[in-house]
Amino acid sequence: MKKAPGTDRLTGVMPDIGFRSPVFHSPLTYDSHISFAACDTTPGGGIDSVAEGLYESAADALTADSQPVNLSSEFGGNIIAKALSYIGKQTNLLIDTYYTIVLDGPYSMDVVSTANIKTTNAVITLVGKTPAKIRSYGDAWLFWIEDGTLVLGNNITLSPSYYSGGVRVDGSSAALIMQDGAAITRNIDNAGSGSGVVVHGGSFDMNGGTIFGNTSGGVVVYGGSFDMSGGTISGNKGSGVVVDGGNFTMSGGTISGNSSYSYGGGVNVCGGSFTMDGGTISGNTAPSYGGGVFISGGNFDMSGGIISGNVSSSSYGGGGVYVYTGGSFAKTGGIIYGSEETGSDKEGNPLKNITSQGDAWGHAVRYIDGSSIPFYYRDVTLDKDDNISTTGPFPAVSGESLGNWTRR
Repeated sequence: MKKAPGTDRLTGVMPDIGFRSPVFHSPLTYDSHISFAACDTTPGGGIDSVAEGLYESAADALTADSQPVNLSSEFGGNIIAKALSYIGKQTNLLIDTYYTIVLDGPYSMDVVSTANIKTTNAVITLVGKTPAKIRSYGDAWLFWIEDGTLVLGNNITLSPSYYSGGVRVDGSSAALIMQDGAAITRNIDNAGSGSGVVVHGGSFDMNGGTIFGNTSGGVVVYGGSFDMSGGTISGNKGSGVVVDGGNFTMSGGTISGNSSYSYGGGVNVCGGSFTMDGGTISGNTAPSYGGGVFISGGNFDMSGGIISGNVSSSSYGGGGVYVYTGGSFAKTGGIIYGSEETGSDKEGNPLKNITSQGDAWGHAVRYIDGSSIPFYYRDVTLDKDDNISTTGPFPAVSGESLGNWTRR
């Protein structure tokens, strides 16, 4: 049985947190054009040249001559609802068919139920000529993708006004793609929603954009795949990313400034797999274990990237990475900073990972398998060439070191 996002990942108990105000960061900036190659951004063409509405084109291009689809006969009180109603009737799409929904200015869905996307081979892009905020009222996901692909493009912000979740990806043929200039924020927990994105099946590719200020995790993966090559996941409660099945691959982007209710401020792996070969996990906090990454089930393989400036507030260590019984960890590249580091990153934040246990017992990594003692830890920085694994080798005597592990 799956645990609701935001629960204690070891006990399955939802913490009594009451209402929490979302954490906000610096205002998002927007370009005047959309940022993906499918649309012409040259003068005289592109998104600036067309009217608000739904567009369909075999060439997947918007030009000055493009005309929106006539949606006057479609159900719904707004462009998004009418466009999805129209696309939902196209049931015989044998190849990928591209649709673009162009919004102009402030926007509100004002719907109580979820906007479902379930048209096979439909690739639907949402993009704003000017910043457009899409909101929803009621206990619902803003979008639920059961089939087909939703692309969140420039100038699109998903931000509900009540208890809600952002996007749920569900089904082997369902896909979400997030581009530069898109944002998912302010999803507030209620009966298991409150996450920015939840992946039960299919795929989520984050190439850019921002996921911030959500109260049940930025992204929660129960199945399928989540690939992060760019963008930022920041300021979320309940961990930046929770992996409870499926696969999470991080090759770029930043997971920063998130906090957990117990474990894994940046990434909490309690099932499935997490592969990191690029990107940065920094400035996250956990009141218990694993300020940067916590693994209690599944596996974490690190071949690149940086883990820095994370904090474990308890005395149990694992400021950077904490591996608990049932989880596995192998590092063959990348950097995990330790207690001796005195430098700062380009924003001026300290690089060293911190645990409240003074200057010992796992600022960089801590691993425990079974009872509380013995455990194994690494305090100083693990550089690119410093390999370490929960398969050993391990020292046999307390106080001794072997293979980058020290025994306690």
